[in-house]
Amino acid sequence: MPGFRKDGSVDLRKLPLIVERPLMRHAADGMATQLLHTEPAEAPPDQPKLEIDSRLEGRARLETIIHEALHLACPWMMEAVVLKVARYIAMIVWHLEYRREIERD
Repeated sequence: MPGFRKDGSVDLRKLPLIVERPLMRHAADGMATQLLHTEPAEAPPDQPKLEIDSRLEGRARLETIIHEALHLACPWMMEAVVLKVARYIAMIVWHLEYRREIERD
């Protein structure tokens, strides 16, 4: 399957499918979907997917993207660790003034 290695982990040489959409129904700011955490009854995903709530802006958006990317890259990390690490990396990147460029027509 594209995006996965033979052992089922995410192939970190390839980008996941990145989707921005409202996630109101899921009560989440973001979601990461990968093969290793798929329930046996569910159909396995074709490729890793990172979903971000399209209503997020600024540092919250950056932190959510990093958080979900960590879930894909390091599926063994506990949620508490992912929360702290994502917040720390986002704080550093934001301090370095990395911002999303909005395309203007």
